[in-house]
Amino acid sequence: MKFPLRVIAASALVLSGCGSTNGPACNCLPSTNPPSVKVDPSCPPPEADSSELARRALIEWLECDECADGQLSAVVRYGPSLMPLLREAALNGISRATDVTLRQALGSRYDDLQLFASTHPASRVRGTRQQFIERNLSNAYARYRVRAGRALGAIGGAEARGILVDAIAHAERDDVRASLRASLALIR
Repeated sequence: MKFPLRVIAASALVLSGCGSTNGPACNCLPSTNPPSVKVDPSCPPPEADSSELARRALIEWLECDECADGQLSAVVRYGPSLMPLLREAALNGISRATDVTLRQALGSRYDDLQLFASTHPASRVRGTRQQFIERNLSNAYARYRVRAGRALGAIGGAEARGILVDAIAHAERDDVRASLRASLALIR
């Protein structure tokens, strides 16, 4: 089951305008484009407010559903400037604030599904409310860790290698550990 993490994370952000010097369409900034606009992966990182734009690019990558608009390429372009944030995501997953917000949203979602199931018995939700919340939170944490690992593998270098080694050692889920190992194998 997919949940709109972007909406949850964006609720904690104040997103400003484009700020790009790459033209009026801002095709180099995935976080300011509607889903129908493709990001040009050959665009250089914008100079204006580069750290904020790098952070937005990372959020786009960590939370994209289909990831077909060059989100990973945008993160790789910012490379070393994102290492502290990538370390945090690879080791810890979602932020505490997102955890709290997501717990509330998942609880509401469970309640909505239970209400729907009361008139549609074939659509019953498996498990308790707490199990539903924990299962989906675990997936959100795993998604961030795996995506951060993929970005680190694509960026490469000694620092990325070290972060991946640490993340593998701290991964609790086998699927996350396997994905992080695959990302580590990309670094030569």
